[in-house]
Amino acid sequence: MRVLLSTAVLLALGLLALSTSRTSAQGQNIQAGITSGEKLSLSFDPAGGGHFCTVIEVRGDFLGCRVEGQGRAQEEWYNLRFVARINRPSTQR
Repeated sequence: MRVLLSTAVLLALGLLALSTSRTSAQGQNIQAGITSGEKLSLSFDPAGGGHFCTVIEVRGDFLGCRVEGQGRAQEEWYNLRFVARINRPSTQR
């Protein structure tokens, strides 16, 4: 009886420690320090080429970019969970 009770207490303490050590999805920092005005290259394939953009804003998991094309700028939004690679040009340092 004592062994069963002590085992149950240890199991409960272990589950409590495990549940408090996990980081929720809301607490994860997906943005990786991305700031407005920063120039990035985003790639959705680890081996593929990137899409160049200037960051407008970061909202949660979404990144707003200003993309220059055909003589005019347009706004595009990307879900950072689908981005495989983010490159920052070395000239920004």
